Amino acid sequence: MSERKSEVMVAVLDFTEIEGKAAVAYAEVHSELSNVSAKVNHKWGIVETPRGIFMICDEGVMSIHPLSKEHPTAIQISMEYEREGKEIVNLLPAYTLNITDEAIPEIPVIEEVNLADFIRRFGSRLECNFDECNKALSKKLGSEVAA
Repeated sequence: MSERKSEVMVAVLDFTEIEGKAAVAYAEVHSELSNVSAKVNHKWGIVETPRGIFMICDEGVMSIHPLSKEHPTAIQISMEYEREGKEIVNLLPAYTLNITDEAIPEIPVIEEVNLADFIRRFGSRLECNFDECNKALSKKLGSEVAA
């Protein structure tokens, strides 16, 4: 596997507060459950470019459009909880949250990492996703793609 290289930096978003609010809302509706927790389904980050803010997940999936009301990014939130003493992890999301450019200032940033480190490594699909994201974001940033 070749060494990944990128000049693109990703601001990793912290959804802890949103996850907490989702867990509380879910627990209120489902009072028979205990130990309810919520988890955003992927690590998400943003790349700010002269053309706008682009949101990307840790599998290298992103829109060709910058974030806006017309082009939000949908993130999914799944639930974990206990029912009758059994731990349950929902595979299907309980909530979908549409993120626009207006919402980004309200979401804390955990850290900034290089795109090469942000996108997970697991097979050719993710490597292809990295290559495509790196090319697209480098172009939007106006920099050359690292060889």
